[in-house]
Amino acid sequence: MIEQSGKLKLIPIGSIDNGNPDETIPLKGINAYTVLADGKLKKERVKALFKRKSPKKLMEIKSELGCEVIATYDHEILVFDGKKIVRKKAAKVKAGDRILILNKMREKSLKSIIMDYKKAFGNKSSIFEKVERNLRIKRKNLEKIGSFVLDKIKSMEEIVSHEEYVYDLIVEGNKTFIAGFGNLG
Repeated sequence: MIEQSGKLKLIPIGSIDNGNPDETIPLKGINAYTVLADGKLKKERVKALFKRKSPKKLMEIKSELGCEVIATYDHEILVFDGKKIVRKKAAKVKAGDRILILNKMREKSLKSIIMDYKKAFGNKSSIFEKVERNLRIKRKNLEKIGSFVLDKIKSMEEIVSHEEYVYDLIVEGNKTFIAGFGNLG
């Protein structure tokens, strides 16, 4: 999720790739929302897009609420350890770890965020509908931290990558930003 010209946009991160063969592609006029230690969000300037050849194997992480995140083994995921939000490499997360799921974003409601996801990701939007339904049903029983609710990792599975590249954003200040449905990069 990025902000460009004052508007929140949900786009696949690879769509920012302009075909430049460099590993680091400078960007201007784009912001991302980073996650502070208390779970609150802060807008930060995106400096560049980082791009590298995809490894052959990636990690698919699924949560109890239905979120799915595909990441490299060295990509950091935010986990709540019972006292504070910590970063953990995807290779080190395990079933039962509690992760952050976006519950609200500025004035945008969850329903509005999900409509943005549907526009950006089309046929994959059934995942978002499932998460929205599960959040609606379980919201009262979920622990809240800032703009997030806590969910638990249900499973992790090694998968074969079908992508040529993997991407990340280089963000000023706090390096952990909102990426994917509810989860973080």
